[in-house]
Amino acid sequence: MFLLLFDSGSTVGVTKHSGLAIKKIVIYCLRRRLIAPMVQTGHAVAVAFALNIAAGAATILGGMVVFNKRLVYLANPLSLAVALSVSAGVMLFISLAEIFGEAVDSLTQGIKTDAMAEDTANGHGWLAAACCMVVGILLIYVIDAIVRVISPEHDHTEIDNLENLQDNMAFYDSKESQQLNSPVVQLESQTTPSTNTGMYFKMDDTAKKDLQRMGLLSALAIGIHNVPEGIATYAGSIQNSSVGFSLAFGIGLHNIPEGIAVAAPIYFATGSRMRGIMWCVVSAIAEPLGGVIAWLAIGNGMDHISEGILYGLVCGIMVCICVKELLPTAFRFAGDKAHLVAMGIFFGMFVMITSLTLFGYAGA
Repeated sequence: MFLLLFDSGSTVGVTKHSGLAIKKIVIYCLRRRLIAPMVQTGHAVAVAFALNIAAGAATILGGMVVFNKRLVYLANPLSLAVALSVSAGVMLFISLAEIFGEAVDSLTQGIKTDAMAEDTANGHGWLAAACCMVVGILLIYVIDAIVRVISPEHDHTEIDNLENLQDNMAFYDSKESQQLNSPVVQLESQTTPSTNTGMYFKMDDTAKKDLQRMGLLSALAIGIHNVPEGIATYAGSIQNSSVGFSLAFGIGLHNIPEGIAVAAPIYFATGSRMRGIMWCVVSAIAEPLGGVIAWLAIGNGMDHISEGILYGLVCGIMVCICVKELLPTAFRFAGDKAHLVAMGIFFGMFVMITSLTLFGYAGA
């Protein structure tokens, strides 16, 4: 309507040429305003995918311990417990303090109408965000059910077997003077908690196949779990770069021991380091794949309700991964040093508080 007024010079009291000139200026300004968000969105998408790839690459980084026996000793249960607890602290804080709040705000804005009271809209926003969070939690349980259907024997967390694997690596190192051709010729025998004989036996082909199968199943399970993590990282990055960095840091931190869980048993069973790394790559690809799924779902943009639903789902996914998988595994690895897990959680939260504070001062 504004442009049409300029076309009718008599209506606004300006000449035809003046009207055309102003019209061109207005069109130029409109184009500039349309182009700027597109450039900004393109940059945000690039950052989101870069963070997805970096978080996934941490799985490969973890698998590279098979190239150095000294790094293997860093994969002891206590160090893994600390890493997992720090990761849980990071992800819990960013999910509950940042992402859930964004879900409530977006849903409140999307639900509110002119006739609705502010308090009512706010209550509806909290209720809807909580429901979306519950759905995100249930999604992780559905994924776990799928993994159990694929492999009923693979009931535990993917990194539960790292403690035994580390013991096996240490045993091999103590026997390296024998110039063994394979990294897995002997394994510690199965003993009851009350009996610790320290006896060893020679690994047969069946044992090697079982160990290799454990690594492959770990790769499959980790890959499936990485898809929703990739979705979460992408969604958080699009919403706020500081949230994306925080999620990528937390996810990458616990992807490192998961990479060890994939590469180590395959290396032990086959003697091939590259085969172990290859399966780490397969697991890592699932992270950016989740980002692609989120990118396709989001498209050119979302309304407030869609944003709120996505953030609520992401919050539920992250909280469930922390509470259901990371923390129980961390406490199991820590043994009688559970206080280190608590310290790791608080340290991860402190890191996020510091980071978000600095991002806030920087205007990010």
